[in-house]
Amino acid sequence: MPDNMKNTGNRRVAEAKAHKKRMGSSLLFRDAENLYFGTGRRRNLNKALSLYLAAAKLGHIAAARNAAWMLSTGDGACRSPKISAELFRFAAERGDSYSQYRLGMVLRDGWGVRRNLAEAVSWFRKAAGGNDRDAMHELGWAYLRGRGIGRDIRKAFHWFRESAINGDPISMCNVADMYLWGDGVPRNLSKAFYWFREGARSGEVRSMYELGVCYEHGESVPANPRRAVYWYRKAAQAGHRRAQYNLGLCLLRGEGVKRNFDEAVAWLRKARSQGHKGAAKVLNHLRTRDGRKLEMSR
Repeated sequence: MPDNMKNTGNRRVAEAKAHKKRMGSSLLFRDAENLYFGTGRRRNLNKALSLYLAAAKLGHIAAARNAAWMLSTGDGACRSPKISAELFRFAAERGDSYSQYRLGMVLRDGWGVRRNLAEAVSWFRKAAGGNDRDAMHELGWAYLRGRGIGRDIRKAFHWFRESAINGDPISMCNVADMYLWGDGVPRNLSKAFYWFREGARSGEVRSMYELGVCYEHGESVPANPRRAVYWYRKAAQAGHRRAQYNLGLCLLRGEGVKRNFDEAVAWLRKARSQGHKGAAKVLNHLRTRDGRKLEMSR
């Protein structure tokens, strides 16, 4: 048999084996997904993990990523940091951007592997190239703090902004802060307000508080006490102590909201319980007289 025909035959046999392997891993992955989400059958995390691991052994990247996640959180088995890190690395080296981000976190924190900040930054950068907003956020912090890479505030701003554009609420708040104080970028209160508003609308609690401050003091927007109270209340209900304090003051003074001593005291007490010294000071000035409602002493 001519060598070229022999080589063609060997290649086809190898391709057939690879195809069979891929098909097998895909079937295992599909069954694992059904068991994990309880699709068409009863949910079983332990069996799902076993099937993810079996598919990962056959080279299935998504299965390796999912198994790594389950082993990092303890879903379906006891936590196994070392095996989780190995699986994240397997998927990361094959181009999975989420696994690249997770491997970066593992290396940053030394969870199951030896801590390596420089390598962590390298994986964050690769994941960011795959449009992973969490990796962009971590790159921002790496540049801001000089962890694993030289400190560079301008680059920190760049990566926070990229993450914010891709929808990360915390990065939105970070970008707003940097515009507010002029860190790594010229100071711009209008842009700070824009990003605080975007963060608040995305559910980021501190952005809600900061947006309330903007409305209360008229920073880059006309003062609007009612809007300030609205955002203070949203942040206060989420546990932000400064928002609880500011909301309490608004209720005491009747600014942007109907005056309500009882509710004001309730919010000030919540802020005080979280260590807000201003709230404690205001409460110390409140007193009762002849059984009447609490009043502020002059």
